[in-house]
Amino acid sequence: MPRVKVDKYVNEKYDEWLGYSKAICLLSSSTLNHYEVLNHSLCMILEKDSDQVERMIDAHYLEFYVKRVIKTNIISPRSSFRYTKGQHCTSRIGAQEPFLSSEKDEFMEYINQHRHIVRQEFEKLEINCRYKEIFEWKFFNEKSYKDWLGPESNKHLYEIHNRIYSILFRKIWKLLAD
Repeated sequence: MPRVKVDKYVNEKYDEWLGYSKAICLLSSSTLNHYEVLNHSLCMILEKDSDQVERMIDAHYLEFYVKRVIKTNIISPRSSFRYTKGQHCTSRIGAQEPFLSSEKDEFMEYINQHRHIVRQEFEKLEINCRYKEIFEWKFFNEKSYKDWLGPESNKHLYEIHNRIYSILFRKIWKLLAD
């Protein structure tokens, strides 16, 4: 059965998925080739029944699924892309150990090296000035919310911080993918 719909969809989304693969490889400090990861992931998905893949396209689920497979192939030591039969489960192929306790340190190191980009994107946000002060207090000034003098509770401060952080993360993620 011809897979015209599937082929058209893959052709439309390929560059976006390639950017995502590159960004995940970068953030996980992986030495894997992002082209190979994407192509392997697509091959795995396209080996499925074509009707099933088309249903995933119709349900707008395929894009999410492809990204999940890409991420799994990069970070999981047991992924079919990284794991060879007979290999000990703690061994890694062609990459550093991603997403361990040092993951946050590595990400923060990247952010610190590119702090000007984070600052530019932060300044572009159209949010309440008080929220900007709260985020700057912790993120840019590296102060503890325990020392915050405002009336907001710690829970509220962290909710604001996390909300702004996730917005910035998504914006920077898009920049990395481009």
